[in-house]
Amino acid sequence: GFHVTVLDPDPAAPAGQVADVHVMGRFDDAAKLGELVERCEVTTFDIEGIDAEALRILADRGHVIRPSPTLLALIQDKLQQREKLAGIGVPVPRFQRQDAPDREAFAAFGYPLVQKVRRGGYDGRGVQLMHSDADFDKALPRPSLLEAMVDMDKELAVMVARSVTGEVRSYPVAEM
Repeated sequence: GFHVTVLDPDPAAPAGQVADVHVMGRFDDAAKLGELVERCEVTTFDIEGIDAEALRILADRGHVIRPSPTLLALIQDKLQQREKLAGIGVPVPRFQRQDAPDREAFAAFGYPLVQKVRRGGYDGRGVQLMHSDADFDKALPRPSLLEAMVDMDKELAVMVARSVTGEVRSYPVAEM
């Protein structure tokens, strides 16, 4: 009962093979995003590497985009995301902004630490564990945040969805 249009740069993309329409283009291509959104009553996404500003402009023109491009922009920048979470009282590891690798700044922050690039990292990409100053040469040469390393036994995830009327549903907890 749904007409599905997808955007993907890969001509053999699995979603493109089962969708009604496959718009071929990069996720950060504003023109291709516009083409996708123009074809849809509601647009959503499942990857964060999308041009959030292009989506914001399309939403401002009246297109329905869920989640909002404002939320997408927030999660695209790990520093802004941490600041937001800390600001609303969610426990987060100690962190600091780090615009470029700096041996003295890393040492002053304290080892062990986790360096995370602010933009573009996901699923372990853009993350560098540093146990001591001896690891400094592994530092990622991009704007980052430093986080205190936290011992973890396991990582859990919960998918929560909220309707435009405020109804909330959560899916079972999954171990990552």
